[in-house]
Amino acid sequence: MVIPAYNEIATIADTVRRARQQIEPVLVVDDGSSDDTASQAEAAGATVLRQPRNQGKGLSLWRGMRHAVGQGAEAVITLDADGQHRPEDIPKLVAAYRRWPKHLIIAARLEHREAAPPLRRFANSMADFWVSWAAGCPIA
Repeated sequence: MVIPAYNEIATIADTVRRARQQIEPVLVVDDGSSDDTASQAEAAGATVLRQPRNQGKGLSLWRGMRHAVGQGAEAVITLDADGQHRPEDIPKLVAAYRRWPKHLIIAARLEHREAAPPLRRFANSMADFWVSWAAGCPIA
């Protein structure tokens, strides 16, 4: 489990605790946070990789995934640190992976998508477009 985090002190401990109830180990990549995100994640039981300065979610995910695979992980699940993903859904992802090993499993947040803040809707639309383009088929 990899969780990229940047200044998520308000949610990181709860996210880590709930994730650890579903799967171990939990790795948080602290992306140069200026708050106490890293120590809160450690106190909740995560292993923490610290980046000295903010380098973005993509690099945090890449670093976390490389670390997990280097430690012997055969697959990696990612969650956002801000609480928008439900750690309780992890077993569904694990079940999908077991059914379709060696496939990329993407969980789509389609419920209440229209209620998301405009900037998040825009970001999700951009991600949908580029992931679909890269995959060669539409992916929500």
